[in-house]
Amino acid sequence: MFTVQNRLHVSNPIVPRLYGLPKIHKPGKSVRPIVSAIGSPTYLLSKNLPIAQSSFSVKNSNEFIKKLNNIQLQDGEILISFDVCSLFPSVPIPQTLDYLRNLLELNNFSQEVVNEYINLTKLCMKQNCFQFNNSFFEQHEGTAMGNSLSPFIANLFMSRFETDIKEEFEYFPRIWIRYVDDIFAVFDTKVESVDSFISKLNSRFTSVNFTYEIENNGQLPFLDVLVIKNNQNNLEFDIYRKDTSTLRYIPNDSHHCYQHKMASLNFLVHGLLSFPLSKERFEKERKLIKDIAKINGYSENCVDRLIMKRNPKDTIGVNDRSGIYEMSCKDCNLKYVGQTRRSILTRFKEHMAHLKYGRTDKSSVAQHAFDNNHRIDINNLKLIRNVTNNRQLDAFESLEIVKCKNRMNSDNGPIPNSPLYWLVRRDDANLVGETRVESVEKSVLVFVEENYFSVRATSKVPAPTGQ
Repeated sequence: MFTVQNRLHVSNPIVPRLYGLPKIHKPGKSVRPIVSAIGSPTYLLSKNLPIAQSSFSVKNSNEFIKKLNNIQLQDGEILISFDVCSLFPSVPIPQTLDYLRNLLELNNFSQEVVNEYINLTKLCMKQNCFQFNNSFFEQHEGTAMGNSLSPFIANLFMSRFETDIKEEFEYFPRIWIRYVDDIFAVFDTKVESVDSFISKLNSRFTSVNFTYEIENNGQLPFLDVLVIKNNQNNLEFDIYRKDTSTLRYIPNDSHHCYQHKMASLNFLVHGLLSFPLSKERFEKERKLIKDIAKINGYSENCVDRLIMKRNPKDTIGVNDRSGIYEMSCKDCNLKYVGQTRRSILTRFKEHMAHLKYGRTDKSSVAQHAFDNNHRIDINNLKLIRNVTNNRQLDAFESLEIVKCKNRMNSDNGPIPNSPLYWLVRRDDANLVGETRVESVEKSVLVFVEENYFSVRATSKVPAPTGQ
């Protein structure tokens, strides 16, 4: 039986291992120490302990930009960023556990739950031993990077730290946005000097030390965003890359899977389309992404396709979409309903080619136009349902064919006798008009998701009597 105890128990625990990642973007030979806690005695427990709490923090660059939208700087205000030196090893654990207890009590947890939660968190925080180069060590202060609980503990400490200084300091910046240990602020130098503010920050805890960086020529990088102050004291944005960037990603000739290769380019395209860039910066970034693609062995068309896929506004029109389409006869009221995974314009041209070359057995549209000498042109083509999930094509084509009263289709679609057919044909007096349509379409989606692999089998089952 799978119990909570089994979910939190590590059957064959190992001692955490220390390794380092070089900080190539910083001067000197500094290394970021990381303790890999995977497989340690409290690894699974620490992954299940964190709870959510509010703070000044953001999750990503897009959330950061949203908080700065429509912000206008006043005279004397500057852009500034603060950084906590080695935050994880600097977190005062006893005070943070007190903050955690207060947080739990504010969320109306029972005292029994609060005490149990605190005891489990203490247990995870005390497991600070690790091995390196066949020797064993113990960390006495803070928490280790690599512990699943460390981000939560560090964020909890910083959240309480920010709340306290906002209440206690005479001056607190009106814009204060944090991502883990990096803080972006709009600082009013007319009210207080930066050195005085930093001194106050560093005086609260002996282990916590802040550094800062002031804007240069009205520009300040934060995460992968370059914040720019224009002549009107409004904020603009650009994509920021560190000086150590080599523009090298997974090359096209590597043996990584296709999805991994595209992930790096997708990341770049996502930034291009999601950041509010000016037209000049947008074109500059798009050109750079194409250069990056060429450097790594991809074609420029690959970037264009990714942009087109992620940004529907760049598409030419509905005729380039796929899904369920309808072709109406120009000389009568008959209609043809079909499906395509490609663009409906491509499928239309295929129907017209069958008519042109006399292949009427391959197209009901061509057969109707040839037998009756009727006309069908591009103006009679319509997309009636944009379907991007191929699993739903057969179901929705069958639904639309059955719903169409004056159809030139030679059959009822790929699922002629499925429950989809009965949904439309049933005589239900309680469902009329829009209500009935909505009910049917919801039933289709449920049917497709629950019965996809049995759809073909149900097509052979005759409809029940009386339905």
